[in-house]
Amino acid sequence: MKITKLRITDFLGISTLKVDALGKINSISGGNGVGKSSVLKAIQEGLKSSGADPDLIRSGKKKGEIFLEIDGRVQVERKITGRSGGLKVTVDGEPANKPQAFIDGLLGRHMFNPVGFFAAKKRDRVNQLLEALPVTLDQGWLQEQVDNIGDLIDLDNFRYSDHGLTVLATIRQSVYDKRAEINRDRTRIEKSIEQDRRDMPEAINADEFDGFDLSAEMTRLQEAQSAVTAHDARQKELADLRSQAKAKLQEIADLEAKLADLRASVAEMQERGKTLATEVEQYEDPNVQAIRERIDAYNAQRQYAVQLDAIRKKETEAEQMEANHSDLDDLHEKLVDDVPQALLATADLPIDGLTIDGDQIFIGGVSIDKLSTSEQIKLALEVARSQAGELQIICVDGFEAMDQSSQQEFEAQAATDDFEYFITVVTDGDLQMETTAA
Repeated sequence: MKITKLRITDFLGISTLKVDALGKINSISGGNGVGKSSVLKAIQEGLKSSGADPDLIRSGKKKGEIFLEIDGRVQVERKITGRSGGLKVTVDGEPANKPQAFIDGLLGRHMFNPVGFFAAKKRDRVNQLLEALPVTLDQGWLQEQVDNIGDLIDLDNFRYSDHGLTVLATIRQSVYDKRAEINRDRTRIEKSIEQDRRDMPEAINADEFDGFDLSAEMTRLQEAQSAVTAHDARQKELADLRSQAKAKLQEIADLEAKLADLRASVAEMQERGKTLATEVEQYEDPNVQAIRERIDAYNAQRQYAVQLDAIRKKETEAEQMEANHSDLDDLHEKLVDDVPQALLATADLPIDGLTIDGDQIFIGGVSIDKLSTSEQIKLALEVARSQAGELQIICVDGFEAMDQSSQQEFEAQAATDDFEYFITVVTDGDLQMETTAA
């Protein structure tokens, strides 16, 4: 179906425009500011009004009117006022019960401007293409595509009402950020382990005190200290007895009258002296200092053992982080390559091999910026055609921005289809429309 007649009255800057015989190519020409783009806007507004909008009415007027005839049998009359909009649709002279629903049934998903597509910035081009290719990302579908994705990130944190590829890009960025965070934490722990090892003495025998019984060693220390104390007491007692014996012998010499008693006393002292002398001779030094040093060494080694245990725990944590990082690496790779392809496979793509990655659009793995002019025009027209419904029209704004060879290529490719084109062209003079028959 095509538009066969067009009338515009008091719409934007257009006072009156009437064309009763539209053709295959409809060139809307004139100088800057005469209303060329307003004609395209009027066609779009006539088919699918945005509602009451006083800004669409020509300055100084109370209403604007748009009339479209389709295939000579459907008439669309749209009136625009500041407060309301009126629509009347007749088919073969009979009014349609639900006029807007009838028109919507003729329209496609999106009125795509093929020339504006390549003139736009990369991000805007992607947005235009996404708008033309509605894709919804289902959380359950994504989990089927990537088995362990729910174990690595929380899928409930994303807004699935956005465009599927936009949601997928957000998820992919979240995976990338989490992977980078784990990598930073892993690097920090590894550096901490290196520093901990540098802080350890070079010669450490962590096994030297395996089975060391501190309680038993402390008992040995107490027994050794008691033995030393007893030995010192015996030595002192021996020295005292010897001194006393000497004094008593002197008394014997001086006091013969007390000799018997003194001899008995001396005999007792000598007997005790023999016992003490034997004990002193048999005494073995328990080396108290060595025991103390061994206990001190154990305490020092125990500190290093605790430090070594902490290092081993950090190493285990770093190994787990490495495993998580590897899993996230694999997930990110799938989200970059496999999942976008699978998601786009669920959409009705106008072109085989079409993929989107960030601000880049690819066809068969080749960026569209590297396509030839002919290939670029073909791509844009195929997308535009895929968006049209039963009403096969394509509106082209900014045609004059293309060089002459590109314009000729565009016209050559447009001539091969059954679509009707409305194209704006900058020239001198007032607004006018020229038509070319199919």
